[in-house]
Amino acid sequence: MTQANSPVSWSRPENQLASLSIVLGLSSVAIVFWRWIPIIGLFVSFASIFVAIPAVVTGHVALQRARGLGGEGRGLALTGLITGYFTVAIAIIMPVVSSVLFVIGATGFVQDNLPDWFSAIERFWNDVTGSA
Repeated sequence: MTQANSPVSWSRPENQLASLSIVLGLSSVAIVFWRWIPIIGLFVSFASIFVAIPAVVTGHVALQRARGLGGEGRGLALTGLITGYFTVAIAIIMPVVSSVLFVIGATGFVQDNLPDWFSAIERFWNDVTGSA
């Protein structure tokens, strides 16, 4: 039994991948900023890439669908793409920058302290062997 006066339900076409893209993109940005916490940051920095790459992929697919849907979800897809690419860039660039800074700092430390280490080893050896 159907009623003749029942309202017809109509809904706008949705771009669910655009929503997924922005959720993944913003989540990846939130995750990558945990990188600054010692120890936790080592693990989290690489984990953010596994969230950012699906954000980029779904963002591209959502942009294609948005063209067919009259622009529905285009802003969400663009935001997901931008945040996803930003996170991938940060997750790749920051370990390189951190490594370079570590090497620069370690080199300076060694250059400053190496003569002291050699003189300490020489004094120890002279004490052990009894030579002056």
